[in-house]
Amino acid sequence: MSSEPTRSDVDRPRSRPLRTLAFQINVWYVIAFVASLTLLASFAVPIVRNALDRERTLVLERRLERHVALLNAGLPAYRAAVDGSTPLEETPEAVRIRDEQNRTVYQRGDVTRARLVVSREIGRLRLEIGAPTMQWDAVLDRLFPGAIALGCGALLVAVIGGYAVTRRSLRPVRDLAAVAREVIRSGDLNRRVPERGTRDELDTLSTLFNRMLERNHELVVHMREALDNVAHDLRTPLTRVRGIAEVALRSSDPADAREALADCIEESEHVLVMLRAIMDISEADTGIMRLERTPVSLRKLSHEVADVYAHVADEAGVKLVVEPGEEEIIVDADPVRLRQAIANLVDNALKYTPPGGEVAVEIGRFEHGEGLRVRDTGEGIPAEAIPRIWDRLYRADPSRSKRGLGLGLSLVRAIIEAHGGRVTVQSELGKGSTFTVTF
Repeated sequence: MSSEPTRSDVDRPRSRPLRTLAFQINVWYVIAFVASLTLLASFAVPIVRNALDRERTLVLERRLERHVALLNAGLPAYRAAVDGSTPLEETPEAVRIRDEQNRTVYQRGDVTRARLVVSREIGRLRLEIGAPTMQWDAVLDRLFPGAIALGCGALLVAVIGGYAVTRRSLRPVRDLAAVAREVIRSGDLNRRVPERGTRDELDTLSTLFNRMLERNHELVVHMREALDNVAHDLRTPLTRVRGIAEVALRSSDPADAREALADCIEESEHVLVMLRAIMDISEADTGIMRLERTPVSLRKLSHEVADVYAHVADEAGVKLVVEPGEEEIIVDADPVRLRQAIANLVDNALKYTPPGGEVAVEIGRFEHGEGLRVRDTGEGIPAEAIPRIWDRLYRADPSRSKRGLGLGLSLVRAIIEAHGGRVTVQSELGKGSTFTVTF
């Protein structure tokens, strides 16, 4: 049985607080807090205990000196003084005196049960006094209730404060989940996650998610436009193929049939060129276009393209030149793909340049790097159309009176960007356009 979430599970907000990320983080925070307190106590208690022991040892040492002074007067006098506690303002509860044979000659209290014991050799006797354990226990009895109360208060503050901080910190995640859920439910890509402007990791995530939604919205819009344009551009050749085939079927002349087949092949090639260009653009946009890079001379490549289009330029009455220059520009590129990009720029320039005009290719170093320019004296591009000329199947000429698929410039930009370069355009109506490719 599959455990994957269904669509209804994704659309419906979770209502199990014990399984939320905020609760789990808070639990780990409380565990870490309690562990820290325990570790602190495990270090603090011995430190406090040793400090008290050192203080108590100093007190015992001072008392020992007084006991030594009394014992120097003789054992009977010492016994009388300790038993009567007259000369001593404070007498330890545990006192023991042993002789050379380690026999106890005097004892008050139980030294063996004392936590701290100090001793001194006095002639043939050994004097020992000790501090009882009950004093340390008394200290713990006084500290323990306060420590428990303080620990419980700190734990309560940690739970409440940690939960509040965690919920506030994870608010961008909840907002992101809510927007994603709404986008999945309604398909509305115009929704956005609120950005707090804190520039932390979660705010960066919200920003990137919004950029992704914007990019997806743009891609969906372009896809719809591309499908409309594809449908429009494919309708004509496919209708022609159908019409030619129907005419050929009605004709009994073999010559007419051969001519019809030739026309069908030509129209089919037109469709294949369009689909091949769309696939090339998609490969470049997704980063999977294979490039066989080698050192390429831009001047040599430009002359090769100019030679190919020389006949087209002559027929159109347009002058096509590669401007002379001594500077040689070598780039690391795929010569086939780069030739294809330059050829599309030249073809586009020839297409929109009237007879008597000029198309020039210039190689050199420009503002954004080294590369080439294709400049024409054609009709120019309207300012409102410049941002869209790179879109797939976009045609600035709504009537589509000019031959072409509307894919040339899209393919140029895809190929140049796949090489790590950039292509820009400057245009003025009635004066022509200049396309600049830099690496």
